[in-house]
Amino acid sequence: MASSNNIEALIGTWEHVRTENLDGFLKEVGVPMPIRMLAKRSSPRFIISEDNGTWTIRTETMIKNTTTRFTPGVEFQDVTPDGNEVQTTICFENGKWLQTIRDKKNRETKVTRSIDEQGLHQVTMTCGGVTAHRWFKRTE
Repeated sequence: MASSNNIEALIGTWEHVRTENLDGFLKEVGVPMPIRMLAKRSSPRFIISEDNGTWTIRTETMIKNTTTRFTPGVEFQDVTPDGNEVQTTICFENGKWLQTIRDKKNRETKVTRSIDEQGLHQVTMTCGGVTAHRWFKRTE
């Protein structure tokens, strides 16, 4: 495995361990209650890979599987799991994955991915004044 100071440490397969304040965050970004209820019960799995400068993140849940491919630093159009079109930019700095998402209402969401002191993949999501955290353990 790569050093936690290196973005390549995120490459691999990650299974959900725990979550803090997901409902509050999803409410802040405008996700309807029925979808929030399903999301809170899901245990997502992430598969992150890189090939010649193109990165892929596959998210697998009981509700929906999604795949996003991107080049770091290049803005692209994406679709959120609940079907909203957004503009996204993902950059890598100091071993962290920094993602900025802007929706059609010009609402901005920040997502940071990194490896914490316990070797877990930590995802911090912030919109407005609301922050949520999710942790994942490496399976491959």
